[in-house]
Amino acid sequence: MPRWSVVALLLASVALVALVARPSEVGADGPPTADDVGSELMCQCGCSMTVATCIQAMTCDVAEGMMADIQTQIDAGKSKGEILDDFVSQYGESILATPRKSGFTLTAWLTPFAALIVGAAVVSWAVWAWTRRRSLKPQEPMIADKEQLDAYEEQVERDLRLLE
Repeated sequence: MPRWSVVALLLASVALVALVARPSEVGADGPPTADDVGSELMCQCGCSMTVATCIQAMTCDVAEGMMADIQTQIDAGKSKGEILDDFVSQYGESILATPRKSGFTLTAWLTPFAALIVGAAVVSWAVWAWTRRRSLKPQEPMIADKEQLDAYEEQVERDLRLLE
């Protein structure tokens, strides 16, 4: 594989890791809203929706209780991260709608990108090797020896005389 493509793959890998691993609350301006926090928590009623979606889609006592708890914590002055940590301590990591971008769960974010990069590298190497092998393969002559060539030349001469 050419050197420039290896460098490009490495730079792309570093850029993806930096993008995925950046903190999610960099631009938090004020206190969170109940809908913001509820959209990051999974409802525990078994509907496979976030708390904010579940409460909007149907009347769910579980989602209403969780939203009330979220609003109580917001009123107490807790940040979004503190509220999420509180719910994780009560229900476990499965309460989060998306895995955290730290620790072991960082692999859930990085593995698809790493698989794409490795797959692209393997495919590009295979294409490069395939085209290189085909272009370097020597051409075999159609006629192997001088006697066969002379016989063909005589036949061509006879055919040309017949055309005259």
